[in-house]
Amino acid sequence: IHTVLIRMILFSAVVVMIALFLALLLLRRILHHLDLLVEKIRRFGQGLQDPEDTAHYDYSLRTDEIGQLHVSFDEMKSNVKTLRDKNYEKQLLLRDTNIKMLQQQINPHFLYNTLDTLNWMAQKYGADDISTMVRSLGNLFRAAVNSKEDLIPLKMELDVLKDYIRIQQIRFGDRLDFQLHVPDDISNIYVPTLCIQPLVENALKYALEFSDDVCHITVTISEKDTVYQITVANTGSHFEDDLIWKLEHRQVTPQGSGVG
Repeated sequence: IHTVLIRMILFSAVVVMIALFLALLLLRRILHHLDLLVEKIRRFGQGLQDPEDTAHYDYSLRTDEIGQLHVSFDEMKSNVKTLRDKNYEKQLLLRDTNIKMLQQQINPHFLYNTLDTLNWMAQKYGADDISTMVRSLGNLFRAAVNSKEDLIPLKMELDVLKDYIRIQQIRFGDRLDFQLHVPDDISNIYVPTLCIQPLVENALKYALEFSDDVCHITVTISEKDTVYQITVANTGSHFEDDLIWKLEHRQVTPQGSGVG
């Protein structure tokens, strides 16, 4: 009995030592991958590459929690890098845009002074049409270059439109008939900058430049409940009845830059 007891104690001790050794091995394997994850996070925060131990190990093949943690962190890291690269590109684009804006600020002053000189010369020689056209052109340039607000009063937008129409009426004469219908009180209406003039320009381009007939362009601003509706209509434009369907199904390629 004494011998059996000693053997049982020794056997139990060996079993416990083996169990502890295996548990330690398992724990070290788990902690090793957790340490690698911590090291990956630390290196990512410092902008360094991942540890070499993770470069040749595919955690996507593991289905346990450690594999999921590594995969989730790698996906987050990839998304952060993508966002960072996009932000860097936007910063570069913004810097280039600011530089171009600074360069372009020099040119308008010379242009405005030249237009003012032409206006004075036209008035001096009694060329009222030239004076009107030059003055309207100067107003158009000022509105296009100096507009920094996203929304402006409707009256300012209509002033820009009227300057544009004055130029076109001198150019086309009796071939252009323009009508503007607005409510009596428009002081509370705000619109995006330069939103009406391009529509009128487009309506005029495809009606007058391809036809010798008189073009009637009408801009109507009407109130419906609490919504104001701006309508630009013209005569002289001709297109197929199924043009919209062809555009939607890419059977016709639209022209221009697509800004409209």
